[in-house]
Amino acid sequence: MSRFLWTIAFLSIACLSSGSVQEEPKITLTLPAMSTAQALKQLSNVVHGSFVTSPQTADDVICLRFKDVPLKLAMSRIAEAVDGTWKLEGESYRLIRTSEQARAERSREFAQDVERFRSAIKKIEDELHEMKPWSSAEADSLAKSAASLMKQYQANAATNTWYQSAGKITQMAPMSRVLKQIAVMLDPQELAALPPFYKTVWSSSPTAMQRALPQGFLHVFEKFWRDQAEWAAAIERHHIRDDNSNLGAFWQGGFGDQRGQATGTLTTVLLTATRYSPTSALSFDLSAFDEKGRGMGQYQLTLGSAHDGIAQTLKEAPADDSEPLVTFDGESRELLDAIVPRGQGLHSISPELKNKLATPMEHDPLSFFVSPALIQAAETRKVNMVCCLPDDAIFTSLMGTGSGIRVNQLLSRLSLYQTTCEFKDGWLIGKPTRPSEARTYRASRSVLAAYFQRIGTGQPFSVDELAPYAVTLPDRLANPLPQTVGRFIGSTDSANFSQETLRLYGSLRRSQNKQIAAGGSLISSLTPDQQEIVARMVYGPTSNLQFNLSPTQGRRLGGVSAEYAVYNNALLHEPTVALPDGIPHGATVRLKWNVDNVVSQAGLQDGTMPGRGQMMTAENLAWQQFSQERPDLYPWMTQRDQRVDFTRLQFGQRLSLTFTFDLSTSVFLVHNVEGRATSELQNVSVEDLPEDYKKQYLKAYQNYRKANQGLRPTQTSPPTGSQPPP
Repeated sequence: MSRFLWTIAFLSIACLSSGSVQEEPKITLTLPAMSTAQALKQLSNVVHGSFVTSPQTADDVICLRFKDVPLKLAMSRIAEAVDGTWKLEGESYRLIRTSEQARAERSREFAQDVERFRSAIKKIEDELHEMKPWSSAEADSLAKSAASLMKQYQANAATNTWYQSAGKITQMAPMSRVLKQIAVMLDPQELAALPPFYKTVWSSSPTAMQRALPQGFLHVFEKFWRDQAEWAAAIERHHIRDDNSNLGAFWQGGFGDQRGQATGTLTTVLLTATRYSPTSALSFDLSAFDEKGRGMGQYQLTLGSAHDGIAQTLKEAPADDSEPLVTFDGESRELLDAIVPRGQGLHSISPELKNKLATPMEHDPLSFFVSPALIQAAETRKVNMVCCLPDDAIFTSLMGTGSGIRVNQLLSRLSLYQTTCEFKDGWLIGKPTRPSEARTYRASRSVLAAYFQRIGTGQPFSVDELAPYAVTLPDRLANPLPQTVGRFIGSTDSANFSQETLRLYGSLRRSQNKQIAAGGSLISSLTPDQQEIVARMVYGPTSNLQFNLSPTQGRRLGGVSAEYAVYNNALLHEPTVALPDGIPHGATVRLKWNVDNVVSQAGLQDGTMPGRGQMMTAENLAWQQFSQERPDLYPWMTQRDQRVDFTRLQFGQRLSLTFTFDLSTSVFLVHNVEGRATSELQNVSVEDLPEDYKKQYLKAYQNYRKANQGLRPTQTSPPTGSQPPP
């Protein structure tokens, strides 16, 4: 008989011999956030039994508080929190998650998204019903309001109230109305199925990479074009002009000067939807183009935020003095006290706490920020607790202020960070709102341990050191925990890059790297994962295609230069139009390396402050010194955070990587990564710089002095590569 079964039998016999009713063993145990595998080891020690995890449940993060809880009930609550099932294997109980349970999780999450978008579409329908029908009189009324509002506009002193009023007018304009009318035609199930990190495009003339706009949109758009003509005429009648206002969305397709809009025949309509992360709202953009590919109007709309309604819930859950107060003490308080307003960095924390944060396998990050508050909440309510926590929950306590937070506010705040916590039948039960998604984008604690310990050395990362973490850590938009906790430990990044580019570089094998750098490689020869990264770079939210267009092609786009035609809201700028059948089989990728000598301010995180944290070439350093010496010409150099201490510099090498994707004869894409070539830095003053670098710097410095000799302040402007005012 196993020790576990023997223990239960012994307890049962003891109860019977004493004349009492047989009872199963009861557990008293409190555990901060830790992996389920670690928690079950603790449970095994308490009951002298064997409780183990499966690969599906081992890395879930749970915290618990048991006070005289029957063993079977404790096991049931743990399984409930992780969406798991207990399976008896010989003398051990194994916590598994069946394929049926995993499918059920994904189905629930999909249903949540469908309902989220259905509710958002219903809200837009209600807004459309409440709008006054469009007419010449309505156009004139709105134009009068816009003209009155523009008289109040001050470029450097516009208030939130002003922008709110401008937004209300813009939302009543034709471009806003037509986008809402098309949005309500969309299928919530189709929207819920859209992939994150991509831009989905619907078109009136869809390519193989696009989807067809919903039936009925042509009628809507025909009416829109008549309405837009009335709106443009009303704007003209009321002389709404402010060419220097730079009002962005309020201007384009809204109530601004429309003289620059194309006036040809409406030919193509594109509706794009971008999902920046799994739980983010869909960002819609509606664009109309004439027969020459020129933009005729544009408007944006956000639909179906996962936080819709939650902010209102928080407003409806003010601090209640009758609710127990959860305080932030000990290490949680130390971490909260280290947080200062954004832009000023973090106050330091004790070396002991830094060491704990740098060992997430032993001290899970959520054990500092979230589980202490949840354990307190259970203790103050005198209830038992099991909570399974997603990484997003870390922000709950980071938002803490003052002496503490009321329990009801704590639970409401958790809902903002994908965590559902509620009191139920004498228990506090918590689990991820979207458990399958939370596991998909959870940060590996073993990878975090290596990352945090490297940060703790205090040395800046080289590009080659940082790249593997871009591959193994989750996307920043899906899980910012590594960067959030890493900031408490030390400098996190020392490179300028898009995460996709660094991820591609980090995923390349040495042989691939050499081939791409030597003469290029077919994109189709990359691994499937690498091709997926490239596809996101081409068709993702931040895609920025570039073009080699002949003069003839430029004329076909409207008789203007090719650069203007492509980069000013033209149809070809859309990747699914420029590359209508996907990335061609013959598309290639090339890689160019460059290493040069640079200096930076000693003791500062790279990139934190203009002029101080950046890596400076000899030319950059010369400009920095000259501009600091002449604050009469460059007054922003009187600000402390713009100045460099030339007695405390660090000399090293910078690595610049340029990936060029030749996608077709006329379309290409360039992505850069720039950072330290090595983490080895030499502390120097300006007098001790290596001879070659020093010669270049002094020559550039003398050139700046000569070029600016005799100039008055109003005659100067920073040269290329210099630092602008903040």
